[in-house]
Amino acid sequence: MATALPAAAEEGYCWQSDCDGKSPVGTNCATNAIVIEEKTFSTSIDLKLVYSSLCESYWTHVQVDPTSITSPIYGGVFYVPQLGGVEQVKNSFVTWENVGAATPMVSSLNSVKACYTDFGSNFDPLPDTGGASTHAGQCTQWH
Repeated sequence: MATALPAAAEEGYCWQSDCDGKSPVGTNCATNAIVIEEKTFSTSIDLKLVYSSLCESYWTHVQVDPTSITSPIYGGVFYVPQLGGVEQVKNSFVTWENVGAATPMVSSLNSVKACYTDFGSNFDPLPDTGGASTHAGQCTQWH
């Protein structure tokens, strides 16, 4: 007798840690995504921390005005396991030609924040908080 495959085996489906490192584009995760926090900086950079309850995963989306930026922008979803650990990041890269990009996803089992910077791909402009920055970039609050 044949058995039905579990939902996790379906194409484009992932859940929590199965989503880690996958793009939200082309998955069921983007179908019910909500913006947890959004910040606009200098009217040229729009930063969003996005969450999918269907996939229980987060990602960052950065959109830029190509006429206003002077250097490429890295978008990052920074994450730390909720019970503690080392901060890590998954990045996207935005330029004048590619004006918007989403980072790979991370599981909701992590504390997360969205950041952008023009300093480097693994640079956290606000390692301690999510407030104002004197560094090369900005972040949302930790969620």
